[in-house]
Amino acid sequence: MIGSPLSRRTTVLITLVSLALIVTAYFVLSEWKHAVNPTDKTIPNLSQLHDGWMQLWKSRMGEGRWFLIDLQASGLRLACGLAIGVSVAFFLGLFTGCYQAGHAAFLPVLSPLSSIPAMAMIAVYYVFVPSGHLMFISMIALGILPSVEQGVRLAVRSIPPGLLDTARMRGASTFEVIACVIVPQVLPRFVDLTVLAFAGAMLILLGSEMSIGGGEGIGYRIKLVMLKSEMSMIVPYLAVLALGGIAFTYAMGFLQKRAFRWYNPEKR
Repeated sequence: MIGSPLSRRTTVLITLVSLALIVTAYFVLSEWKHAVNPTDKTIPNLSQLHDGWMQLWKSRMGEGRWFLIDLQASGLRLACGLAIGVSVAFFLGLFTGCYQAGHAAFLPVLSPLSSIPAMAMIAVYYVFVPSGHLMFISMIALGILPSVEQGVRLAVRSIPPGLLDTARMRGASTFEVIACVIVPQVLPRFVDLTVLAFAGAMLILLGSEMSIGGGEGIGYRIKLVMLKSEMSMIVPYLAVLALGGIAFTYAMGFLQKRAFRWYNPEKR
């Protein structure tokens, strides 16, 4: 039946079976490629993955290891850009959602930002933003801001007008209506918007690091080893990105369930 829930055991079982099929398909394809060409590097087998990881871990840059330096640089850029972008978008979305004049005032800025891909504006960032971490953070923040702002604005406007009228009839001021009625209604959906923005922020980060470089970062390192066709050194970075995305999604889901126990998106 459409929409019928699954038990937790069934969900876990289906997930494990899907994961096992994906891993099996990868290694079957890898063995087939190596049977045709034993020196193939495009789909590394287990021994090549091990050698690539050891080579990556032993590679050093100055006093640190490449792998850790890249993770630290990309993690800092992603965390700062995502935090700034969603924070500004939240308050801006509240303002434009509550006041039509605010939406009209910011429309000339938000419309171009939402229509132009972030990577297409690299030349603009080169002119107006200093190079270094600040450029990557600015690209991430401005890249995710329009979509999150739109989501918050639509969430504000989806609140039943009767709920706002009831608060006003009970003597609530405009600030109290926003703080005590609108914000609690919007926050759970803001968590969902943040999770959705995470993937976009990561995409912007990797694309900008590949294009701009900077000497460090996951995107920069992937581009370097990709030119050498060393796929065995790329897989560890991809694994870290996947685990980071999964951990962030589950952490935000846990926060949403704990902080907003009343919120049930399936019943909306």
